[in-house]
Amino acid sequence: MSWQDRLSDLISDLYEFAAAQCAAPLVASVEELSHEFNDLRRFRREDYFAKARARSAYLGYFAPKNVVRMALLLDLLQEEGKLADLPDSPSVLDLGSGPLVGLLAFHARFAPSAPRYMAVDQSRQMLKAGRQFFAQQFPETERLKTVSGNLKAPSKSWGPREPVDLILVGNVLNEFGDPKKSLEVRKAFLERTSRFLKPNGYLLLVEPAQRVASQGLSHLRDEWRGGKFLELRAPCVALAKCPMGPQSKNWCHTSFHWRHPANLFQLIQKLGFQANPLSLSYSLWQKSSRKIATSGVRLVSNPVNRNRKTEVMACGETNELISINAKNIEGNVSIARGRLATQNKDSSWKII
Repeated sequence: MSWQDRLSDLISDLYEFAAAQCAAPLVASVEELSHEFNDLRRFRREDYFAKARARSAYLGYFAPKNVVRMALLLDLLQEEGKLADLPDSPSVLDLGSGPLVGLLAFHARFAPSAPRYMAVDQSRQMLKAGRQFFAQQFPETERLKTVSGNLKAPSKSWGPREPVDLILVGNVLNEFGDPKKSLEVRKAFLERTSRFLKPNGYLLLVEPAQRVASQGLSHLRDEWRGGKFLELRAPCVALAKCPMGPQSKNWCHTSFHWRHPANLFQLIQKLGFQANPLSLSYSLWQKSSRKIATSGVRLVSNPVNRNRKTEVMACGETNELISINAKNIEGNVSIARGRLATQNKDSSWKII
């Protein structure tokens, strides 16, 4: 079975697991939680997952989408060779894990032998639900630890006792507040977190694809630069400053298309939500002093029609956006935001 098939089965099972958590209709529960996540965000209680209805909604809709996003991003980074130093039996720390979202994505994509996993989240109820589902899906995985802790508290209360190979930080930084006002707090958090990495270990930051969160990640990239320990590995390395930071009309994010299993797709249709694309913003860092030469450009838009031709915007090695004629991209490939492309001698382009 391919990892894509494993992921699809896992997501279908997660939906059914969520539906069994509460008798309330899943559609109404998701609508209610979505309202809290958006319109009522600043009034939201930190213990909202104490309600079975909220847990069911998150497990049935939000968690599956986040698991898929993370799995597809990990696959992209693996295919690009960005995770080359990750061992076969890795230790992975999932911060702000919710129901073990990052660990589910990682295990579905890599199916590693004898991994060591740890998940941290402030919701005991969500950690319990995630651990129960993870055990059902992957009963052979024995080394799994969950810790209920507030990531804004000192790391000694939630950090691992031994260093790890990969730290996943999914949808956490936006919880610190306005990207500019919370910059120093974010930098301090990442400095503490990066100390938990082994030599050559990776730190993967994932944020929503919304403008403020994405530009906040670009701003952090420019101002933090990996601090004392880390080197940037993706999405863009050579740029001295991201041209899509807070002063830009654009923002950097990556998009994927994925065929949802039938039960989740039917829920999305009933909600009237959009199934695709699945988008996120991210940055990947490594605990290494090794500089890596880079080539090519990162596509930062989907194809757009302009001046009677189809163009794709890309970020190159200069601090500006460039435009590529889609006709010059080789092969029958999916031109999607977030892919790397290299230019051939004849000025044609090839997506990696």
